[in-house]
Amino acid sequence: MPAPTLECRLLAASNVAYAISQTGDLATQPKLTQYQQYFDGIGFTGTPKAFVDGPAGINACLVGTNADGVILAFRGTTSFDLRNPKSILDWLSDFDARQIAVPEILAGVEVHEGFWKALNFVWDELLPEVIAQLAALGNDARLLITGHSKGGAMAQLAAFRLAYSQAQIRAARIYTFAAARAGDRVFVQAYNKEFQDVSIRYEFAEDMVPHLPPSVEFLKLLQGFPEVAKEPVALDKLDYESVKTLRYIDRDGHISGDSFLLEIKRLGRIVKLLTQGKLKQIGDDHAIGCGGGYATNVCPRGLCDE
Repeated sequence: MPAPTLECRLLAASNVAYAISQTGDLATQPKLTQYQQYFDGIGFTGTPKAFVDGPAGINACLVGTNADGVILAFRGTTSFDLRNPKSILDWLSDFDARQIAVPEILAGVEVHEGFWKALNFVWDELLPEVIAQLAALGNDARLLITGHSKGGAMAQLAAFRLAYSQAQIRAARIYTFAAARAGDRVFVQAYNKEFQDVSIRYEFAEDMVPHLPPSVEFLKLLQGFPEVAKEPVALDKLDYESVKTLRYIDRDGHISGDSFLLEIKRLGRIVKLLTQGKLKQIGDDHAIGCGGGYATNVCPRGLCDE
């Protein structure tokens, strides 16, 4: 049975994206069994199409139709390990974290190179499928875009690209969960102008990924973490910001919007956990499946309680 709310159905779709195999299989593979409750929670009216590309099949998405419209869901990273300090350092200093211009979409904006490349790998396959499924629903069809972690950043970039490119498709809703940051402040300003009324990003407790790539302010705070302080980081080369609109979930399940004070408190708690070596807690806060903070609070009934 489909989950009772749109945000819960999209969280389920973000989960199902992790079931995509390296061959792009989804509906028939044994791995889908462990994701069956999420698959059922979406309420697909037909078999969704899955696409995968890039080195070792690390970039993937699905396109499917349910009663809400056409869902485009991006898979998050399968290799990032928040329990390993070296993994965090690698991500911070990774070559693909550089910002690149995308003048073919909109002059002046810069986005995360790795996430943009990841989107490029699957773009030529997903675009005609999105267009075809929207056409099948008729003039009132809605496009809903979602993703977790890296998939959340790809979801924001895809929405931006669809709206500003020749496709000129505006997403009706963009719901992301634990999304990494996708671009610079110019990108964020353009994105917010287009999508602020339809874009929601969920973030939970001390999940660190929504703060990555870091702002200059966060990098300065991270210098108190010994392992990070050893690494040369070019503070002036990073200019990442988060898009609107935030729904922050604290450990008591209270949901609040963005504010400067909230941001400072969150960063302070994360840095404290890092210096204490409590990486498991940070990693657990990032989990999107049932039992984690996202699913428990976004889907309090109708998905994980069945």
